[in-house]
Amino acid sequence: MAHHAYTRVGGNWTDGVDTLTAADLESFEAKIFKSINGDEGGTWAPSGTVVIGGSGVDLQGANHVLSGTLTVDGDIQLDGVLEVGSGLGSITFGGTTGRPLLGSRLLYRTSFSPFFQDNTKWVTDAGKLICAVVTDEVGALMLDHLPHGSSLLEVNVRVAGVLSGATMPTTMPTIQIWKRHVTSGVATQIGTTTTDATANQAAFEAIHLLTVTGFSETIDRANYVYYVLVSSPNGGNTAIGFYALPPVSSFGVTQMDDGAA
Repeated sequence: MAHHAYTRVGGNWTDGVDTLTAADLESFEAKIFKSINGDEGGTWAPSGTVVIGGSGVDLQGANHVLSGTLTVDGDIQLDGVLEVGSGLGSITFGGTTGRPLLGSRLLYRTSFSPFFQDNTKWVTDAGKLICAVVTDEVGALMLDHLPHGSSLLEVNVRVAGVLSGATMPTTMPTIQIWKRHVTSGVATQIGTTTTDATANQAAFEAIHLLTVTGFSETIDRANYVYYVLVSSPNGGNTAIGFYALPPVSSFGVTQMDDGAA
């Protein structure tokens, strides 16, 4: 029952016809007693479900406490703090697709998970992927910790080269972003190839940034792995020691990843 029952049918009273009786007053008293005291507060234990529709409920101020279970079949919008108590306090999202929604925001992740086929050409040391030869070689850096469903927008890799003289490499370093399907093995490039554009030895040997941007790739961690291919310089006065630092990924999110790490 959505409301108290009318004391008179339809809540209609007619002057000169309907007489107020003791039973009517007792009915009013009982209904007032069951009603919520909005000024002084109190404790109630409804025998049925309380359903609030229309424009909903706006809780203002502080110290709104929920003791027990809150089941939500829809959205909760918060303009403040939701605190889950210690002990057994938790928030459960049922079904297979329900997850917390977030206001659109830009996040960043860095990781160092290099892989290469020939350890005579690439080595790792102190968080660097280092090329051990002076030929044009390709190493890879995994893009870990990308939330499922997020939009990858940019990848930055800091690199530095080594020259034995002032002559720049004839083949400059590049970076590319790729994804590989975990079942078919098909690899697809994301965005475009960025080539190192430094123009002199000092700039080339200093740590500088290579960026792939201008794209939006929806991350599908159920079917793909993501990585950066780094190619080393070659020619000119190229010397051993070119290296790449861990990539930094930037991505947009609007919901929390179930397996966020």
